[in-house]
Amino acid sequence: MSSSEQDRRLRAALAEELGWYPADLDEKSIARHEADAAQRRTDRDPAKKWSHLAERHRQLDVEAAGHAAVANVYD
Repeated sequence: MSSSEQDRRLRAALAEELGWYPADLDEKSIARHEADAAQRRTDRDPAKKWSHLAERHRQLDVEAAGHAAVANVYD
């Protein structure tokens, strides 16, 4: 198998994994592309996408409990 045939197969495999054909086949570039693709998959995780709302709800609950505790001290 020729070098260009290997490159073509590698590009096709990467395109299937990444969703697009990489411009170069340098090992560092491939590692960077794979890391970027993994990050994009993680960013689409619904639990991570909406976790800031759960954290905000927790913060509001803690704040309300703190206000209630302080209010009871002065009653």
